[in-house]
Amino acid sequence: MSDHERIIRFNIGAAFPSADPAARYVMRLAMATGDLNLAADAFIKRGDELTDFERFYYVRLLASHLRETVMLIDPPTKSVVPSLDDFVSGFGSAYPDLQADLRQAQRDVCAYLDAPLVLRPQLTLRTELRRLRNQFFHYNWEARDDPQLQRAMTMAGEIDGLIREGPSSVRALYADEVANQLMHPFDGSDGDFEAALRELHRAIVEVLGKALRFARRAEALYLLTRPAGVVTFERGSQ
Repeated sequence: MSDHERIIRFNIGAAFPSADPAARYVMRLAMATGDLNLAADAFIKRGDELTDFERFYYVRLLASHLRETVMLIDPPTKSVVPSLDDFVSGFGSAYPDLQADLRQAQRDVCAYLDAPLVLRPQLTLRTELRRLRNQFFHYNWEARDDPQLQRAMTMAGEIDGLIREGPSSVRALYADEVANQLMHPFDGSDGDFEAALRELHRAIVEVLGKALRFARRAEALYLLTRPAGVVTFERGSQ
């Protein structure tokens, strides 16, 4: 264990009884943030090593995980996921500062998601995350999304296509060109396109930090209120 590392130990069944809705909620958040961290690590830490199309892949992956994480942070009405009020009510008056911080973290996420984008004020990051998730995982198979693919193919129509075949893989690079247009359906000059692209990518990274903060606060509140002896907190030597 490094000097500044903290380890939290527990038996999963004792700390997270499957019959407890709060335990299931925190488990969902933990799985979601684990996926977010893996996607963010590739996109942010390895950014300089990636080609443009590899970077766009990780942006779509990160945006898709964020979209699903948002459904946990700000759940729809019809969901097994508890509202924040229901989740927090189970802890009574324990750790009031942490509860207040958790509520503020949710407000920060929702405010950022629902603020109009500066360069495309008719859209919000919430709607863009939903669009990116649907395109990434659904490949526009629904009739309502088919016009988007048609537009992207038209926009990429003047670009030379390429297929690269290697000993163990085949890359349809022409499809990457269309996916780029699909991901970034921005009108205007090349400068306008680049500015809108940067705004979208920065917004995704910004809300990522806010979502992770919410999840960590929820996890901390849950673990700190477990019965004595269930959870052990260990620190490395300073």
